[in-house]
Amino acid sequence: MENNMKHRYNIQMIAVFIVMLGFSLPSVSYATDYIVSGAGDNNANGTYVPDGTHGGETLYSNTKGNGYVMWSSSGWYFLDTDQDESDALYYEDTDNGTPLGNWQLWSGPAPAPTVTEGASASAPSVSTTAASSISSTSATLGGNVTDDGGASVTERGVVYSTSDNTPQIGEGGVTKDAHAAGGTGVFSENISGFSTGTLYYFQAYAINSEGTSYGGVQNFTTLEQPTVTTQAVSGITTTTATGNGNITDLGNPNPTQHGVCWNTSGTPTVSDSKTEEGAASSTGAFTSSMTGLSSGITYYVRAYATNSVGTSYGSQQTFTTLEQPTVTTQAVSGITTTTATGNGNITDLGNPNPTQHGVCWNTTGTPTVSDSKTEEGAASSTGAFTSSMTGLSSGITYYVRAYATNSVGTSYGSQESFMTVVPDPTALTATTVSQSQIDLTWDGTSSQFRVLQKPDSSSADE
Repeated sequence: MENNMKHRYNIQMIAVFIVMLGFSLPSVSYATDYIVSGAGDNNANGTYVPDGTHGGETLYSNTKGNGYVMWSSSGWYFLDTDQDESDALYYEDTDNGTPLGNWQLWSGPAPAPTVTEGASASAPSVSTTAASSISSTSATLGGNVTDDGGASVTERGVVYSTSDNTPQIGEGGVTKDAHAAGGTGVFSENISGFSTGTLYYFQAYAINSEGTSYGGVQNFTTLEQPTVTTQAVSGITTTTATGNGNITDLGNPNPTQHGVCWNTSGTPTVSDSKTEEGAASSTGAFTSSMTGLSSGITYYVRAYATNSVGTSYGSQQTFTTLEQPTVTTQAVSGITTTTATGNGNITDLGNPNPTQHGVCWNTTGTPTVSDSKTEEGAASSTGAFTSSMTGLSSGITYYVRAYATNSVGTSYGSQESFMTVVPDPTALTATTVSQSQIDLTWDGTSSQFRVLQKPDSSSADE
């Protein structure tokens, strides 16, 4: 060791002497990097790349990033962690301008290393990984640094944009997201803050001392619920109706189900009654048949569309199923020989309102509007009404019912009956036929007169 030290300082003195005499050392051409192998201190092994200077000469750092460096001083090379020649682990004293010589032990463990010239360093190699775990506002993006290019990868990550389809660092509208650590291998980051239903372009990147590499552009679209609108219900009957909707945006991914939902309380959801029209692969209007409804009921309906993100609803529409009106019949009044007054009461207008109402009658029972009837016209409110029956015959029993008609049908009240009045006879004359018989004659059309026999003032027999 003592002889080595002496030799080292002799060389240094010669170098200083040459400089003092005005001479210079030969210019040195360095390889881009060097490979150290076989050293007793394994941490010293590895690839060394240019990383600054030491005393005006190139300083080489281990790409492991462990602090081991290699430098020259007056034609000697040293390998250590603190850049102090006096306690270097290993040294090389061949004055050839490169570390490619006979390395020896200084303070490091045996054996001494072998140094060879490596390939020129280059930018790293990286590939872009397909996006995963995509949601409405986040996604996992990443890549794989497959080769560091012979120089330490100091940064890796992804860049993305909605407007630039080849995003790179520093470009307008491009966002950079750096991974927590450099190096090689697979990496990924779950990135949030994306806009829903938006197409993004992205690619992985990696940086070393030689430059920045990109892994190739991929794209993804954030998830989004579909958009749907509700139109007015059509084809309304007493128990069915047609719901109308329009898918204006499929969202991402496409809907797996769509239709209409309804209830009688408002703000219906797919937990209420609903139709199921299946998956949708295109936007546009659709119809859906609602069945099993009750007559005369107000329903609330919304169109809906569902995908893996959730269910979207259109605005709420209302409709009322059709229903016949409800009417009752009261006793007939104002009875004369040829007229009478029918009495009814509309207790429920139904839907739509009645277009006609009145009373109907016949002499056989269960009259309908196909028999004699009155027509009092449309009705817009409930309540009692009267209706004049004319053209009757005297002394006849009639059956009468109130009625009300709308587009659904005709409803009837209960049946009432009455008899028209028999008129008094006129021009009555009596002709004696015998002591026990007389002939009576009179004017009148009724056959329902009664003749009372009264032989004296005390009694009368019919």
